[in-house]
Amino acid sequence: MFTDHKPIIKNNEIDLKNLFDFILYHNSKIIKFCLIIVSIYILYYFIKPVKYQSYVSFYTDYQTESSVFSQIPSFLNSQNQGNLNFSIKDYIYSDSFLDSIVSKNYIINNNEISLVDTWGKNYNNFFSNPLGKIAMNLSFTPAASDNEKRLYFAKQVLKNNLKFEEDRLTGLNKISITIRKNPDLSNQIITNSYNSIINFYNDINQQKATEKKLFIEKRVLETEQSLRISENNLKLFLQENSSIKSPMLQLEKERLEREVFLFSQVYLNLFNQLETSKIDENDSTSTIFLLDTPQTLSTKSGMDIFRGVGIVFLLSYSLMLLVFFIRNREKLIQL
Repeated sequence: MFTDHKPIIKNNEIDLKNLFDFILYHNSKIIKFCLIIVSIYILYYFIKPVKYQSYVSFYTDYQTESSVFSQIPSFLNSQNQGNLNFSIKDYIYSDSFLDSIVSKNYIINNNEISLVDTWGKNYNNFFSNPLGKIAMNLSFTPAASDNEKRLYFAKQVLKNNLKFEEDRLTGLNKISITIRKNPDLSNQIITNSYNSIINFYNDINQQKATEKKLFIEKRVLETEQSLRISENNLKLFLQENSSIKSPMLQLEKERLEREVFLFSQVYLNLFNQLETSKIDENDSTSTIFLLDTPQTLSTKSGMDIFRGVGIVFLLSYSLMLLVFFIRNREKLIQL
């Protein structure tokens, strides 16, 4: 075993043998340090608050053949013409969604309380994440009320703990949330989140169906009026021309008949669409297909203990090796 360090980098070249000797020389000290850090991590692993994760997964390309919106394949398909491209990710991180979720009441420790009252009360508690909370409190305007501050903080907590995953190819979506200490709360939140998505999407479809019905009703009335005018014109023409022998009269008669026929076809088509739109306006079926119902995982959220120990050991070993290298950099680096 050598007692003096030999250069590892010399003339812009790395000497692997000297690097190995350097690591071997400090290995025992580094191992001792790593064991201490790993022991601290293991202790923390068993005393840290348990995090519970709840999730729900569903497809957004489920279709029904009877619906006028059956051609809507997915919220994320931007190629659909005339359809509202609804992104679930945009919705669950929207202020409207966050506000609706944190304002609902939940059963927490046998008490019915909202997340605004549960989480929001800690907006000025600087013991956890002091820098972040100080920055947040300084960003409030003087006109912000205490309730508005609590609401804002509760929405930030919810947003930070929500996780969204999507598969653009299959249309599979997964929403999960991680909550400390209370598994029932995480399941309640994820259930309300899924119901909120369903309700919002159904509202969109119903509103679109209502708008379409109103438009078609207007077009039916306009077409019916045009059809009556055309029929009256044809009737008047036949009454005034009992004998149609000239080419001009024959052409005029054919033109009037063709006009009546075209308006009749348009009227019939619009009337059929009107009946379909009335059905879709009251259709409560959804194009969302639930895969995994809202549920709480039976395992702890986060890394398992063996993976965590491995990562902590590698990081601490690399850190101490870097420290020894920096301390002896004058001997180890000779350019």
